[in-house]
This record gives sequence, C-alpha cells and structure tokens, in this order.
Amino acid sequence: MKPLFFYVNLAKRYMQQYDDVELSVLGMVILIMTSTVGIKYDLRGHHVPKAKIVFDNRT
Repeated sequence: MKPLFFYVNLAKRYMQQYDDVELSVLGMVILIMTSTVGIKYDLRGHHVPKAKIVFDNRT
C-alpha cells in the first residue's frame, strides 16, 4: 500500500491538468470530490486557488 501523501500529490497533479479530480479514500466507499472554486490571497499578495472538498458517502 502506498502512503497517503503519494495519492495527495497525485491528486494535486490531476488538479493542475484537469481542474477536477475524484478520489476514493483508502479503498472505502466514501468519495471525495475536489475542484477549484475560488481564489484567496496569501501573505505576499499572490493568488492561490482554493479547493472545494465534498464528501459523498455512497453505500
């Protein structure tokens, strides 16, 4: 089994390419849908995409 950070980094790469990604959490039935929904500013004034995470329990 790969560490969780492997899948988090993989999801980040997909987000950069496709602006949307669907993850299955650790082989469970709970799905996480993430998408970029807005922009906030960091301390230096740069635009930073803000992710929206929705948990969907499909049993």
